[in-house]
Parts: sequence; structure tokens; C-alpha cells
Amino acid sequence: MRTALTLLLLLSVCHFATSPAAQEKRPSAKQNDPQSEYEPRSRPGEGQKFLQTFVGDWDVAKTFHPRSGEPVRQQGECRQAMIHGGRFL
Repeated sequence: MRTALTLLLLLSVCHFATSPAAQEKRPSAKQNDPQSEYEPRSRPGEGQKFLQTFVGDWDVAKTFHPRSGEPVRQQGECRQAMIHGGRFL
């Protein structure tokens, strides 16, 4: 019985949080960022255009040099993508 009541309460809270009326009361991203009122957010620039050239699947050869002994070589694959609106690789 207690589990059913807890589940009912949880569902009603989730429903209220996602209702259109509740979403209208939430501040927009613009309201949360007063800095954008004085200085608009930047867009990806020349550096990100350069990083874009590294997007894709790559074969990787990595060499680890321990303090003593022979280096350890490892082969692998890497997938790189631009994230956060094209700002980071």
C-alpha cells in the first residue's frame, strides 16, 4: 500500500513538473543569462573550424614510456566529434 501511494505521488509530481503551465513559469535561458543582455554569446570561430578537420574515425598508435623497461605500444581506434554547439572536439 505504501509503495502504491509513493508511486502515485511521484507520478503526480512528474506530471505537474512537465505540464505546460509549469513550463511557462520556468525562466528561459535568456532570463538566466543576464550577461547576454550586454554581450551576446559568441559562435564557433576560426579555431573551431580548424578542429572540425579532426572530426571522424581515426587509427591511433599510442606509446607509453614507463620509468624502467621497454616502451609499451598500443594500437586502437578513435571517433572524434564536435560537441557543445560545435565549440569543443
